[in-house]
Amino acid sequence: MLAFQVSIKGVVAGTFGFRDWAVLAAFLTATSRTRRDDDERIEFSIRGVEEILRDDASYHVLCFRRSMSRGEEINLRIVDTDLVDPPLKRYRSDAIIQEEALTDEEYLQFEREEYERLKAKFEPGS
Repeated sequence: MLAFQVSIKGVVAGTFGFRDWAVLAAFLTATSRTRRDDDERIEFSIRGVEEILRDDASYHVLCFRRSMSRGEEINLRIVDTDLVDPPLKRYRSDAIIQEEALTDEEYLQFEREEYERLKAKFEPGS
């Protein structure tokens, strides 16, 4: 099957893909909430959507996700293999059922990271 082999700073992070994919995508995303460098977030992820084969349900697949920093190098190699790392998450998202991409625990962790980031910004040294 087609898969993406990811290396970060010259070290292989894994090989990601899944059977019966309709979409397999690699995203490098940078966001800035206030357009200032200290508020930016950079993330690299491998995601996809399964081909609809059963029960007319659409499933999204999160294979890999990592925060990145300026200066880091990513290498993406397109490979044909049957050996891939297991996906991090598979969730349904179609007209009938909308499952959340994040669990309550993952969302809480995201909020905690955001809190820590803002605390370091507005209360340095505390």
